Amino acid sequence: MRKLCTKLIPIVLGLAIGVNTALAEPAFTDLSKEYWAYPQIMQLAQENIVVGYPDGSYKPDAEITRAEFATMVVKALKQQDAEITDTIDFVDVPKDNWAWNSIQRAVRFDLISEAKDNKFRPDDSVTRAECLEIVVNSLTTEDISLDRAKELLEAKYIDANTVPEWFIIKAGKAEALGIIVNVPGQEAKLFAEKPATRAEVAAFLYNMIEQVKLAPNKKLAEVMKPIEADGVVLENSIVKGTVGIIPPGTILPLIIQDDMNSQSSVVGDVFEAKVPKNLITPQKYLLIKEGSVVDGVLIDKKKALLLFRNGKLTLNTKTISTPEKQTSALYGVTETDPKLSIWRKIFKGAKVKYTSGEVINVKTLKTIKVDLTNSWIIE
Repeated sequence: MRKLCTKLIPIVLGLAIGVNTALAEPAFTDLSKEYWAYPQIMQLAQENIVVGYPDGSYKPDAEITRAEFATMVVKALKQQDAEITDTIDFVDVPKDNWAWNSIQRAVRFDLISEAKDNKFRPDDSVTRAECLEIVVNSLTTEDISLDRAKELLEAKYIDANTVPEWFIIKAGKAEALGIIVNVPGQEAKLFAEKPATRAEVAAFLYNMIEQVKLAPNKKLAEVMKPIEADGVVLENSIVKGTVGIIPPGTILPLIIQDDMNSQSSVVGDVFEAKVPKNLITPQKYLLIKEGSVVDGVLIDKKKALLLFRNGKLTLNTKTISTPEKQTSALYGVTETDPKLSIWRKIFKGAKVKYTSGEVINVKTLKTIKVDLTNSWIIE
C-alpha cells in the first residue's frame, strides 16, 4: 500500500448509483415506466426473482400461489441452495412436489411454521396478510403489544377492524417498519385477506430485501455473513447490518488504464480505470472487489498555453463493472488540479497528463451502499 500511494494524482469524482443498478433491463409488454411498481418489478426481474410469461407480459394484476410465493421469497433471500435441515411434513406437499425444497427452506429460516391442520395449501392464492407475515418473519423486530399494533393500524386503515387476529401484531410491525404497500388510491385500506397481485408481491419482496440487509432474523443472520477480505481500508466507511456505506468524501484509489493529456486527447475519447486492490471496511468486510472496472468519456479539455493558461481534462464516468458480473450506473466528473510549481505554471504552462498504470485518487460526492454478503452495489 505504501508503494501504491506514492503516485496518487488528486482527482474529484462524483458518484451516483440509482436504486435500479443493472443497466440491461428485461422488457414487459404490459408495463410502462410510469406503472406504480415498475422499479420494484424491474429490480427483481433482473435478479430472476420474478419472471414474465412466454408472451412477454408480466401480468401485474394476476395472483400467485402460496407455493410460488415461498419459492420467490427463498430466491429473494438468496437461499435457494441452502442446506435443508429443519423440515415439516405438510400432508399436501409431498417430497416430489415441485416446491417442496423451497417450502422446506422457508421452514428452516423460520419464515413459515406448521399449520394447525398440518396443511400448507400450496395451490391457494397467497393473501396480502400471508405475504406480510413471511416478510416480518424474515426480520429481527422489536416486540409490540396487541393494543399498540391495533393503534397503529386503526390510525391509517379504515378496515383495521377486519384484520384477522393472528395477523394483527405482524401487521402492526409491518406498519411500523413501513413495508406495507398499497396500490395508489387504495392507501386507506389494508386488504389483509385479499389475494396479493404479482405487482404487490414484487413490492413486498423488494421491501423485505432492503430490511433484511439491516436486520435479518437469527437464522438468516447465521448464513448472511459479510464477506471478509484484505485490501485498502476505507476508514470512514460504515457498517449497518449487512450493508456497507461509503459516504461522500471517501477517497477511492483507482489505476487509470489509458494515456490522456490536455494537449492531444480529444473530447469523446473513452477511458477505463480499475480497482487495484480490494476496498474494505475497517472491520475488513469487502466493499468493492479488486479488478472492478470504471469507464467513462472525456467531456471537456483545454490545452495548456505557455504563459497564459493551465491545461484541463474533465472525465465523465459512466459505469462500474464488478467481477460479480454486475454493471451499475456510475456518474462522475473529474476535476484536474495538477500540483506544479509556480515557475512551471508561468513559464512552461501546466499540461495535464494521465499515464496508464498510475494510481489516481477518487473522491466520492454521493453515498454508495454495498450488500456485504455478496459485494452487490445496491445504491
